[in-house]
Amino acid sequence: MARTALDLLADDETRTKLAAGSRVLEQRSGSETYSLSDPRLGNLLNVLGPVGNAGIPVNDKSSLRVATVYACTRILAESVAMLPLKLYRKTADGREEASDHPLYRVVHREPDYKRQTSFEWREMLQGHLCLRGNAYARIGRNAFGDVVSLRPLHPDQVMPWEHERSGELFYRVSTKAGESQEFTANDILHVRGLSSDGITGLSPVKMLCDSIGQSLAARAHMGSSFKNGNRFPGYLSAAGQIKPGDAQLLADAWDKARTERNNKPPVLWGGLDWHSVGMNHQEAQIIEGLGTDVKDIASAYRIPMVMLAHGDKAATYASVEQFLISFANQTLQPWLERWEQRLGMQLLTTKEKDAGYYFAFNLKALLKGDAKSRAEFYKTMREIRAIKVNEIRAGEELDDLPDHIGDNVREGFNGQGGGADGDNQSTVTSNTTQDDEDDL
Repeated sequence: MARTALDLLADDETRTKLAAGSRVLEQRSGSETYSLSDPRLGNLLNVLGPVGNAGIPVNDKSSLRVATVYACTRILAESVAMLPLKLYRKTADGREEASDHPLYRVVHREPDYKRQTSFEWREMLQGHLCLRGNAYARIGRNAFGDVVSLRPLHPDQVMPWEHERSGELFYRVSTKAGESQEFTANDILHVRGLSSDGITGLSPVKMLCDSIGQSLAARAHMGSSFKNGNRFPGYLSAAGQIKPGDAQLLADAWDKARTERNNKPPVLWGGLDWHSVGMNHQEAQIIEGLGTDVKDIASAYRIPMVMLAHGDKAATYASVEQFLISFANQTLQPWLERWEQRLGMQLLTTKEKDAGYYFAFNLKALLKGDAKSRAEFYKTMREIRAIKVNEIRAGEELDDLPDHIGDNVREGFNGQGGGADGDNQSTVTSNTTQDDEDDL
């Protein structure tokens, strides 16, 4: 089959994109017209949001008006942001923080140079994941190719697409000026949630549009009902004909009577009848229960009901530790794995990965128990010689002991500035006892 000029141009465009690497591949004016198949039109649909069975458009902004969605998003975003995220390097004895690596500063302290802290950066991107299913950041590099910044991008600005022939992923980023730029996958950090195509993550808000839309509709109806007092939804009727002027007088008199009686039932006169067309209190309670949708939304986000103040049982101190372990393993760990693997995949070179570099969150900040439990744990770990004294002190945010006396995991610690293992301590005690007997 003969190849057309359009095919040749398309091939040339592909070769240019693959060869350009981290350069901006194209810039287009905002006045350009697009076909209906253009993926950039998906941004418009994201802004408008899908319409659920309640007939209300649901998007990330409107969904946050539902308290449960806001609470679930905030819990996940703050939990991921509060955990220390560091770059580590494997060693012969285990691992160590790779604080001398340029990426350590970028990820651990200042991803978006002088604009956002690591906490703020991760909180924002995890919020995007909770609402949109995707989080993006522009990878900034210096002249040597080192990563120096991770500038966050709003999901509405980014449209990933796959080239039909090469299978290469590209990202079309819209600017505030109405232009668009295209980048290769090497230039965009993309953390995605559950995905059906491996290109974009599924939006939790879209998946929950029915539950969220029902909650929004119910709350809007309840607000209108309470605004009217939820007492007199209906109309007045008279036995005979009423002139237009008299009807207005009756309406004004009715409103005045309600106001003067503080929304207590007014007294009807002149043969007027009242016909109720609104909800009774039982129906209002049904709408209230429908409006919450707490369980459906919380289960989708895997947030325990007790964290939303909707638990059937009050949390006790005896159950807090197990509760936190369950929350960390079942809710947080999948998100942390996504972060760790994506950061390692896109920010570390093959040589660095082979050298043992990797990113990891520290869950100890979340799973710390009470003082008594920690003391018992440390004691047991020291007795089986699985932990150093200085490691215990580091876990409690205390300074190391001087002269490295707390760095030997094989030696016991006598608390007097020295170490002695169990056998030596027993020998010392035995010799001391024998000397005492000789003196006698």
